[in-house]
Amino acid sequence: MNRRRSSVPAFSLAMAAGAAIWALSPLASGHTEPWDSALYYSVALVLAGIGSALVTSGPLSALHAGCLIGQILFAMTLLPIEPLFVVGIGFMLAWSLLFLASAGLCLVVRPMLIRAFRQRF
Repeated sequence: MNRRRSSVPAFSLAMAAGAAIWALSPLASGHTEPWDSALYYSVALVLAGIGSALVTSGPLSALHAGCLIGQILFAMTLLPIEPLFVVGIGFMLAWSLLFLASAGLCLVVRPMLIRAFRQRF
């Protein structure tokens, strides 16, 4: 039961982070689709992964699924659906591996840093 409760906030936060990547894309990169600026999209995904994993220590699967769902829902609801939308979902899946890797690394390193900090102070 405790595991399930921790996955809901993790999923929700990652979903908001995924949607925020798309919402901020026109301001930060000048493109409505974030992958049109590879630097922006890769940095945003890495920072969203680290931020989500630092704030909630939920399961990695919930974080990754939340980020993907947030991006897809944002693209479906606020952008016009184009014929290549399915290809866009493929791009999201591939690019979101950066989110997955950074969140996973953060979930592994975070407990080590907390333990080291507690031992030192």
